[in-house]
Amino acid sequence: MSKIFFVSSNKGRIRDRAVAIFALGYRQPSQIQELLEPYLHSSFPWERWASALALGRLNDEKALLAFLTLLQENLPSAWITCNDPEIYNDFLRRNHHRFEMIKCLGDWGNSYVVPDLHQVLNKYIEEGKQLEALLATNGLDMERESLYALEDHIAYALGQLGAWGSLRALLWSDRRQRIATVLMALGGLQIHQKVPTFRQWLFKPNFADTILDHVLLDEEQVKRILASRFGYTPDEQTFLLQQFPDDCRTRLLEPWTH
Repeated sequence: MSKIFFVSSNKGRIRDRAVAIFALGYRQPSQIQELLEPYLHSSFPWERWASALALGRLNDEKALLAFLTLLQENLPSAWITCNDPEIYNDFLRRNHHRFEMIKCLGDWGNSYVVPDLHQVLNKYIEEGKQLEALLATNGLDMERESLYALEDHIAYALGQLGAWGSLRALLWSDRRQRIATVLMALGGLQIHQKVPTFRQWLFKPNFADTILDHVLLDEEQVKRILASRFGYTPDEQTFLLQQFPDDCRTRLLEPWTH
């Protein structure tokens, strides 16, 4: 396998090399990690992304830490304002990989990454503010939903990591604060272990209509997290959970800064 890979890396196109790197990530031997680690520092973006994702699937610490840098490369302003279809699709693919990176960081369970993940979330929020005029147009619904999905994934990961105070001082709306708080509580409960499709639902605008009613989700457990980690009273807990579906729907209709 390694001999084939070296031929591809020396003679193939950049995209071919990236595909080869992705494929190697599904192999387990330790020599694969040694082979791919140099590509974390490649001058070609897709080689950096492909090697980091491949190694991240093997829980390679260097790759997981590299995610924190890659998550801030080619931020939304680059792909939302891009007029070249090929580059735009490239950015969309890269954005899809951001979700996998955030998932890996949450599952890793190392609180060391919390400050950097919080910085990534804050950067996405700031990006959205700068792009508010564009995001408010009818032609950018998918991009807007994607930005919110990134927020949701990070909030869930922060809950997995037990970073309960990480939502403080973020300059966003009360509505988005409430949504993130519920998702952090779900992350703290590692709800994806009971509901394997949970993270897939986060891509859908209407996911909030069904998740809290899921047969495997114990709402009382969620309330206990809201009480013990956030200090919410019983009435506040009930309001937060009852409001959650409406909050998720309404944020798609309001200005980014609200």
